[in-house]
Amino acid sequence: MGEKNMSDIPDAAAPDSERLPKRAEDLIPHGGPMCVIDALTFAGEKSAESRVTVREGSPFLRRDGTVEETVFVEMIAQCIAARNGYDTAKEKRKSQEGYLVGVKSLKVTGCARAGDILTVKAAKYAEYGGFGVIEGSVWREAEVLAQGELKVLQITGNVSVSDAQV
Repeated sequence: MGEKNMSDIPDAAAPDSERLPKRAEDLIPHGGPMCVIDALTFAGEKSAESRVTVREGSPFLRRDGTVEETVFVEMIAQCIAARNGYDTAKEKRKSQEGYLVGVKSLKVTGCARAGDILTVKAAKYAEYGGFGVIEGSVWREAEVLAQGELKVLQITGNVSVSDAQV
């Protein structure tokens, strides 16, 4: 979040393409300040973890230096999107479009501040067609700051957003 120094994170296109961590900007379409995660640090079959450093100057910081709570949702969504981007790059497939279509039972129990290093965990636990249900959480060390369930739509093949019944 904010201005990033990514020199310690390998490019997704590097020859050792399966090595983690990977820069999030290489795995998801978000760039600049809209990319709210720094790196994908773990990629399981249906789960992922990512790292976030909350930086001064982030557009998601309030005047008091705390992070807008709504950005926790985007952190979780981008975490699972980075995992999908990692698989796509590794398997040399065409990238797919994905959309956040719903949030259910998000519980925010803490706040993040500039300078915090966060871990985002996400796991896809249900799929139906292009729809997926993601359970995710945002952590600062051993403290859960937010957790909840997201619904996502992944567009594959010739299906467009207008064809999907949301």
